Amino acid sequence: VFGFDNPSPSPSSPNYGYELWITVEPEVEPDGDTRIVDFAGGLYAVTRVLEIGDPYQSIPTAWKQLYTWCEDSPYRFGTHQCLEEHLRTPETSGEWTLDLYMPIIE
Repeated sequence: VFGFDNPSPSPSSPNYGYELWITVEPEVEPDGDTRIVDFAGGLYAVTRVLEIGDPYQSIPTAWKQLYTWCEDSPYRFGTHQCLEEHLRTPETSGEWTLDLYMPIIE
């Protein structure tokens, strides 16, 4: 499961949403408000957030660290979609964790 802010939070707007994507087989057809998105992918820098704790603190902090890494790396920021992959891993003992995907280009 992948997700991202849509629309992103903004001090000037009360509107905020979070869009979720899941992988489906090619024969799956959309139903109701559901839509099928053909995602081309791209090159990403990825970091894992193992200990979510307070998600309003730990997730933005991890995004900031990834952003800083990208600024100091030989890569440039890409324009394809930022993503958060929602995972369950052995390291989390049943708790959820996130992989953050920052789009980059060479």
